[in-house]
Amino acid sequence: MANDSSYLLITEFVSGTVKKFFLTSPRANTTQTLLNNVPIVSSIKRTPQGEFTLTETVWAFANRVLRIDGDGTVLANVSLGGPYNNVTIVTGVQIYGPFAYVGSLYADFIGRVLGLGLA
Repeated sequence: MANDSSYLLITEFVSGTVKKFFLTSPRANTTQTLLNNVPIVSSIKRTPQGEFTLTETVWAFANRVLRIDGDGTVLANVSLGGPYNNVTIVTGVQIYGPFAYVGSLYADFIGRVLGLGLA
């Protein structure tokens, strides 16, 4: 949900899209497609700055994190390697301070990534 509660961003797993659902304004109860052909998006979260992070699996064991604004502009696109090379799907990213905390339902650890344009 946007900082001002005017819209929600929704990920559509099957179609691989990210949509904006307007809650207020003359466009209330309508949607706008922001991103198409996004491989396997598992979650989307708002950052403290009002932007959004979403995780995507390009193919098995190849995970990325995108940071986008409310208009769908990609501000950062970061490939996750290291210990995430052995993780099927990254299921969440949370920005806190200068770090991005990365997690998965399929891993027994949480990654802490500094910089890389996510925070």
